[in-house]
Amino acid sequence: ILDNFSRPLVRLENEVVGALGELSVRIAGALIGRAYEADPSLLAALVNEALETVSGAQREVEVRLHPDDIAAISALLALPEGQRLAPDTSLSRGDLRVHAESVRIDGTLDARLRAALGTVLRRAGATP
Repeated sequence: ILDNFSRPLVRLENEVVGALGELSVRIAGALIGRAYEADPSLLAALVNEALETVSGAQREVEVRLHPDDIAAISALLALPEGQRLAPDTSLSRGDLRVHAESVRIDGTLDARLRAALGTVLRRAGATP
């Protein structure tokens, strides 16, 4: 009998955790997007970090960004030969995708925030 009462509570708790996680991702995404617009050097630093991650062995690297983000950060970056920024209108402001040979990195805000949320939930012992 007790088991039958506890199952709905566990299910409800998981639903609440999921809903709060989704709300957290949306709020954080909005705040981070505004921070990138207010201070493009933050996005430029993210692009540099992404390039350092995949740019070994002189490979060609393309970082795809929203066209407005490219306009905002292009003066802040000094890209070496073989690395370039490419406009992608399917991305939102603050999103990026990295393409290099067989490497593909989804650096969209949503993907980064969901990965961070998943890490927090795993450490807390909850399920994402």
